[in-house]
Amino acid sequence: AHIDKYCHSSDADKFENMCKSVSSLNKTVEAVMEWVGDRTDTMVLVTADHETGGLQISEKAGKFDNEYGFGDTTVYYTFRGTNHTGSNVALYVYGVTADFTKSTLYKKKALKNIGIYYLMEEALLQAQNAN
Repeated sequence: AHIDKYCHSSDADKFENMCKSVSSLNKTVEAVMEWVGDRTDTMVLVTADHETGGLQISEKAGKFDNEYGFGDTTVYYTFRGTNHTGSNVALYVYGVTADFTKSTLYKKKALKNIGIYYLMEEALLQAQNAN
């Protein structure tokens, strides 16, 4: 929720807080992945419900007006707006092996939010049938 909140504003303080929130999410996912390890009874799904702000980032100086330093790296950025966008968001899946290629949802270029539920349901059914 904090990533979304900070992307609704395009000022530098909000960008820094958004970066910290993304870093916090990454650390959380890393901890979960470490816990999952090679378990065969767990699936991890990471996604967002929408994109906010239309953030664009470049390492090329002058590409965008705003700049932010990450240690030895400087990035240049801009937000195209302050609202939710229609951009697609990624869905990352790790863990229990489910063959999503058997799903009719797999063949679609984009999946609606409700489709994630059906993918999870199919994964659970495949796991049950394997036992």
